[in-house]
Amino acid sequence: MKKQLMTILASLFTSIMFSQTPIVYINIVSHNEPGDNLQNSLKFNIMNTKVLQLATIVDSKGAKWNLETCDGYPTGAFNLQTINNNIFRTLTTAPYADNIEIDPRPKVVDTTQMNIADTYRLLDTLGCNPTTTLGGFVYATTNQSIAPIDWFKYQNTITGKKYPWKTWKANLMWGAGSYQPHTNDLNDYGIWKPDTTNNFYTHNPNRAVWFIGNGCQPIFALDSTENEQTIISSIKSFVNQVQSGAVPQNKFYVLSVVINQSHFGSTLFQKVSTVCDSVNAWGTSKIQWKKLTEKYSAFQTWQTTTGLQYSQWLCGQTVGVDELVLDEKFTVYPNPTCNNFTIKFQDNNFHSVQIFDILGNLILSNRVNNAWIVDISKYSNGIYSVNVDNTFTEKIIKQ
Repeated sequence: MKKQLMTILASLFTSIMFSQTPIVYINIVSHNEPGDNLQNSLKFNIMNTKVLQLATIVDSKGAKWNLETCDGYPTGAFNLQTINNNIFRTLTTAPYADNIEIDPRPKVVDTTQMNIADTYRLLDTLGCNPTTTLGGFVYATTNQSIAPIDWFKYQNTITGKKYPWKTWKANLMWGAGSYQPHTNDLNDYGIWKPDTTNNFYTHNPNRAVWFIGNGCQPIFALDSTENEQTIISSIKSFVNQVQSGAVPQNKFYVLSVVINQSHFGSTLFQKVSTVCDSVNAWGTSKIQWKKLTEKYSAFQTWQTTTGLQYSQWLCGQTVGVDELVLDEKFTVYPNPTCNNFTIKFQDNNFHSVQIFDILGNLILSNRVNNAWIVDISKYSNGIYSVNVDNTFTEKIIKQ
């Protein structure tokens, strides 16, 4: 009863302070990989046909698409097409210009020869007005010798390797992933400036680059084998939570539907079309299509309107109470925490609980049948994962 009263009072407070229900801003994000070998003339031409098919769908549905590309695809365009007639220029001119933007992605075929500044230079030469949005990066890893945490270096200006007279500096970041198998990919709504490599969830206004949340990945990842109705239901469920006040009204909510260029084809395109139709049916007062730079512009307006500096909301949190609700039978609180947090179960059954650090290392484990006060005071500030019964995994922040 006390918890219900707190929730009601918190909802009443936020409804007074923020009378307008937040809008969820959504976009489609695609990416390719160096192994796709899109610099190969045959693969390049096949991909061009598919990309134009998707561009036509996006334009017809009024959706928004961020095409995030590593160097193979623009290299193919640079070598095989003219500067004034190429796929990237086509995508960012009428009728597609309002719906599509191109982001450089920091995966390259040969990292000793090229980097993201070189990819940007190729895109810029192709006349597609590429963004300064960092299209995907590693924010957590289990093996830094193979895949180091690389996001922090993009706070600085990057000088090209192949084209050393070209520089590039990120203004926005999207796509906080982890080294294989992506078990520590970021799950968060909002826009903020991450602090350090150990405190990605902590906002530091002195940092140079804003991060745009993905939403609850991989829920919104769509490929040719994924059931699009699952994606649609997940999006609609979250939109309904925002509209009903089940999540805080003083937050800025963004999510993305992620697709991989290697899955481009009629099957995936039909699913994308169905997702677009469903989103459009819910009405622009609830959910709106926006490219990543447009999300940031809407966020700047939100800052002015609310007087708030940033927004951050972990997947799984509930309104008005400083805790994560994993299930009706157990809770984890407080979050964020300084030294310890409590896992409390409502039943008398034993549950397996494991605590992992940001690198995926198991630091604590226990079998619990009532409550466990987890002491993490000796561990560094950052993000930790709480795994219950090998079924529920949620993030908790130590700060």
